[in-house]
Amino acid sequence: MTTDTGEQSQWAGFVALVLACIGALIAIGGSLAFFLGELRSSGWSVWPLPALALLDWAVLGAFGFFGAYFTRKPSPAYWPRAAWFVPGALLPLGVLGGFSIGPLVLFSLLFFLASAILLTIQQKLRWLDHLGLLLVGAVTNLGFLLILIVISDLAR
Repeated sequence: MTTDTGEQSQWAGFVALVLACIGALIAIGGSLAFFLGELRSSGWSVWPLPALALLDWAVLGAFGFFGAYFTRKPSPAYWPRAAWFVPGALLPLGVLGGFSIGPLVLFSLLFFLASAILLTIQQKLRWLDHLGLLLVGAVTNLGFLLILIVISDLAR
């Protein structure tokens, strides 16, 4: 029994969407859980850090889900780029988060990366362009996070 390519393509798109949804749930739920945990455990202000880093993680999670969702629809060409930008942007957040939020960020990164790979295969997109977006996402979010850290230190 064989299946046609169109049916396989639909399944790949559906699995990519499910993976992105799991990644978004981990990102949004994890950032909310860490934020509430920080509020309860410390008498210190969580603003601007770690609150802005957690907000960054949640926004990237939502953006990654929308990237996967709208890539499956007939929509503008920037959504597949968003699906690759998000895993790259999560990489420095996971590294800088280290032992606190790092493992959960890396889990969401893996789900978004698998989703982006499936979407690239399904849409028959060029790999090199999208791997470059992974790097752009990493550099952009690293710069953003470093700016947040500097501003946070200046505010104290």
